[in-house]
Amino acid sequence: MKTRVIFLAAIFFFLFTLISCQKGVSPFSPQTDVEKKSENTSTTGGVVSTQSKTQDSLFSGAGKKTASVEFNQDGTGDFRIRQGTSDKPGMQKIGVELNRFSSANKVSTPAKWNRNKRDSNREGDTEIDQELSVQAQPSVWNTNWAHSQGLVTVRIFGEGLEAVDASSVRMVGPEGDETGEPAMSEIGPFFVMAKFMKNEAIGIIPEPKPGETYEIQITWGSDLGPEATNGLPCSIRVVGKEYEDGDLTLEIRPEKWNLAWANVSDEDDGDDGEDVVTARIGGEGFNNIDPDTIRMDYPGGGLGPISPIQNSYEFGGVSFVIKFTQSEAISLIPDPKRGDTYQILITGELTDGTTTTPFALTDTIEIIGKKSGEGPLSLEIRPDRWNPAWANSDADEEITARISGEDFDKIDTTQPIKMRGPVGTPIDPIGTELAGFSFIAKFSQRQAIALIPDPPQMEKYEIFVSFYLTDGTSHELSCWVFIKGK
Repeated sequence: MKTRVIFLAAIFFFLFTLISCQKGVSPFSPQTDVEKKSENTSTTGGVVSTQSKTQDSLFSGAGKKTASVEFNQDGTGDFRIRQGTSDKPGMQKIGVELNRFSSANKVSTPAKWNRNKRDSNREGDTEIDQELSVQAQPSVWNTNWAHSQGLVTVRIFGEGLEAVDASSVRMVGPEGDETGEPAMSEIGPFFVMAKFMKNEAIGIIPEPKPGETYEIQITWGSDLGPEATNGLPCSIRVVGKEYEDGDLTLEIRPEKWNLAWANVSDEDDGDDGEDVVTARIGGEGFNNIDPDTIRMDYPGGGLGPISPIQNSYEFGGVSFVIKFTQSEAISLIPDPKRGDTYQILITGELTDGTTTTPFALTDTIEIIGKKSGEGPLSLEIRPDRWNPAWANSDADEEITARISGEDFDKIDTTQPIKMRGPVGTPIDPIGTELAGFSFIAKFSQRQAIALIPDPPQMEKYEIFVSFYLTDGTSHELSCWVFIKGK
């Protein structure tokens, strides 16, 4: 009898287990106790799991398969999406967008999902309800931005974003100085963006000090009424060279002056940094320099002083810079010698609006370059390939005869300078100039080709250039030119 009872109990337990497994529920599983709770959203340990009703509202039309999305907060505080089974391909895109947004803006809690109020007709656009925030990129500003053409980007994001007028965004400094209208602005699905010129942005901080942190305000117009928030603080750190303390100092660049500068005309000098001499003045009070009073001189020469290039000065973050032409600078020294050094003087005045204080600063330069008239006189003609077609050409271009060597700069332009060839009448130059360590005479191509037999019989011909020096001695130099297009 006892054996029969045990046998019947075993059969009953087997049948009960079989029925439970068909339902997908273990008789020992706790799921039967929490089945209803799992239909709602639960939060544990920073992990938010959305199912059931949340899935229906967000991912309607997903098909027969069940979709689940978990928001997991990693060690850095960013949220990542883990997506379950789904027939809706758009879910993965939404996950990627949320990850990108939360990482870029350091969102600490995902709160809830909503359709974007600004662009509700755009599929996949979402926003996160969070406290309205502002961000400036870069958040580290440099004192040399006063001369920069770059941009600073301001972003506004969070709840109430749809009320922000992008074109009305402004940056306001600690003492109330304000930027103008943004250089550009944009309304995005997750933020309002406005860009400002860097030189304008750094200007809202009066006398910015490197190493200091300043609080500025990001403000904007709103259509939510006078009670709406329309400004938030933002911290900015300033970097860059500190204003130099101590006495005024002078630095002249380049520090090596070339003898060839004396043969460059003023018209060839510019302010592009290659054909100028720069005087840089630093130290306490440099920003009080009156540019109109600046002069350059070589005290021992008695030929100066000279004035700077007009409107060539600049007040930088740590110094005052002004420029002079190279030809005038080298002319201050009566007979510059290669390898010698000279003390160059810069004078001017400091003014604070009420008092004027004169100053005088010196710096040492060195003379370099070839000596004038080094080596025998020589002739070079360019181009060295002549074309008989020049005789009938409508475009009468130039041929240059370059004379270099001893006393090239003593060629007397008041005396005849002639070019001659195997035939024809010698021709006169159409212009002359000193360039570097050469004397250049320019001739007409049409006139020059008439010095060659027509038709030419040889592949090359010798061309001569004659001239006088200022001491009255005459010279004649020659070189060969080649004929093309025979």
